[in-house]
Amino acid sequence: MDITSIKGPFYNKKKAAEYCGYAVSTFDEKLKGYEIPLAGPERNRFPESMLDLWMVSPETFSKQPNLRRRKFNRVKV
Repeated sequence: MDITSIKGPFYNKKKAAEYCGYAVSTFDEKLKGYEIPLAGPERNRFPESMLDLWMVSPETFSKQPNLRRRKFNRVKV
């Protein structure tokens, strides 16, 4: 994702949830599966352009599944 595609206005979590039509608690739950780029000095603001893209194409922001290492059992032959 290109930094030039990030455009404001920028919302705190409460306003971002409202913008997307969710209660804050529901918005928190939905965010767990996604990585939406945050902006601002403290990286705590949601760019409107990213929220729009997330609502239209959420798979763009899907978190990669955690790859677990398998434990191998030694087999005696």
